[in-house]
Amino acid sequence: MRQISARHAVRNLRSIGEFAQWSFRDENSDSEGFESTRGDMAAGRVFREFTPNITPKFTLGTDAAVFTSGSCFAREIEFALHSLGKTVLSWSPEEKLLGPDTFNRYNTFSVINDFRLADAGSYDEDLIWETPLGWIDYSSNGVYPSREELVAARKSSIEIHKRISQADVFVLTLGLVETWYDIKADTYLNFTPSEVLSSNLSRFECRVTDYDENVLAAKYLIKFLRDKFNPNLKVIITVSPVPLLVSFTGQDIVQANTFSKATLRAVAQKIEEEDELVDYFPSYEIVTMSDPNKAWLPDYRHVRRETVSRIMQTFIEHYLK
Repeated sequence: MRQISARHAVRNLRSIGEFAQWSFRDENSDSEGFESTRGDMAAGRVFREFTPNITPKFTLGTDAAVFTSGSCFAREIEFALHSLGKTVLSWSPEEKLLGPDTFNRYNTFSVINDFRLADAGSYDEDLIWETPLGWIDYSSNGVYPSREELVAARKSSIEIHKRISQADVFVLTLGLVETWYDIKADTYLNFTPSEVLSSNLSRFECRVTDYDENVLAAKYLIKFLRDKFNPNLKVIITVSPVPLLVSFTGQDIVQANTFSKATLRAVAQKIEEEDELVDYFPSYEIVTMSDPNKAWLPDYRHVRRETVSRIMQTFIEHYLK
C-alpha cells in the first residue's frame, strides 16, 4: 500500500492543477452523465496527440551514455537516440555482426539472462537448437545459417552487455508476462520454441508470470547490475505498447494482452516508487491514449514513426538536458 498523508495529498493535487482531473460536471453536463473539460484536464487531451504531464526524478545531462534493453520498443529508443547523436551503448548501426532485432527481449527474465552471461563471460552452447529454419537460441533472438555464426553472435552480444558498466542510465522496456521455460536447461526463454516444440513437449512449459514474480525479477535485475557492473546506475522503466502477437492462455488475445500490460504497468509503478534512482517514463500512455489512427500502423500493433519521434523528443526534453 502507498500511503499519502492528507496534507501531502492536497499538495499533490494543487501542484499540478488541472492535470490531476479528468473532467467536471457543470450546468452544461447532460442527464446521461456527459461531463465537461477545460484547460489541461485529461478529457481534453486524450485520444488526440497525447503527452502526459511529466516530472522527472532526475536529469542525465546532454552527454549521458544510455544502455537500453527489453522488447522491440527498446530498439525504437536506440534508433531515435542514435539519430540525434546521443551515446547509445547497447546497439547502434555501427554494429557489424548483430542486427537490432538480435537484442529484442520480450520478458524481464531473458534480460536477466543476458547480464548473467556478461558477468560470467561465457556462453552455454546447450541452448542451441538446429531447426528447419536454421540455428536458433530461444533465450536470445534471431536465426543463423550455422552453429558457428550463432555462437559468434552470442559471444559478441555478451561483450556488448558488458558496456552497461559505462552507462549513466539503463532504459528497461517491459514487454510481456507470458513466457516459455526450458525445464531441462532450467532457464526462461525469450520467445516460443515453435520449431522444436512439438517434438519436445515434455521439455518446455508456458509460464504466465504474475505481478509478484515480475516485481522480484525487476528488483533482482537492477540490484544485479549495480552490484556487478555499475553501483551508481540510474534506471528508467518503460512499458512497451506493442501487444502480444499470439497467446497460449486460451483467452481472447485482447484480454491476455490487457492482463500483461496492466501487470507490467503496475510493476513499473512499484519499482519506481521504491527506488530514488529509478523513474518511470510514460511511453505506453503516450501511445495508447493518443488518437489510435495516428499512433498506430493499420495492424494496431506497430507504432508509427511519427509517434516514436514524438516520444523520444519528450524523453530528451525531460531527461537529457
